[in-house]
Amino acid sequence: MLIEIDLDEAKRLKITMNQFVLIKLLIDKIDIKSLINVIRIDDTDINNLKEQNILTTESTYTDGITKNLHLTENFKMKYKQRDFFDEFYEAYPTSTTRPDGQKDYLRGDISRCRKYYQKIVGKSLSKHESMLECLNFEVKTRKAGNSLQYMKRMSKWLLSEEWLLYADAMNDVSVIRNADEMYGAKVE
Repeated sequence: MLIEIDLDEAKRLKITMNQFVLIKLLIDKIDIKSLINVIRIDDTDINNLKEQNILTTESTYTDGITKNLHLTENFKMKYKQRDFFDEFYEAYPTSTTRPDGQKDYLRGDISRCRKYYQKIVGKSLSKHESMLECLNFEVKTRKAGNSLQYMKRMSKWLLSEEWLLYADAMNDVSVIRNADEMYGAKVE
């Protein structure tokens, strides 16, 4: 099993690596009973996580036996919000073939993109969903028009605020659809 440990995240939460691994296993809903000897958790670790409002107060650990280890809802919500960029990254096209025949990878400069995306979206779920909707609309439009070869790299897409253009385009499409459905718009 491979578990990625974000050292900055562990530092921000003020927890040890073992505590971070425990949290990651609980988030991923992996049975920790078979792994408890590997991560070496003790009562002080559990109490520390309870004090930080990461684990529920019913969580207990005694002599290598875990009981009712559950993350608090507040922590789950905060932790879930940090995954916005990952969802955006997965939705963004990986590569395209440019008009000159060269293959171009579109997802480069991830760390700068992550920072900029977090700066734009922050913790707003609605902004995140709006950007994903605009991205999906652009990809769909470009595929339909056979112009995916002109898709910007992720960093340029974010810096040039490309989603705003497609938000306007989506509004225009919805206005046209509504006009087509109006009374008297069809000719028989």
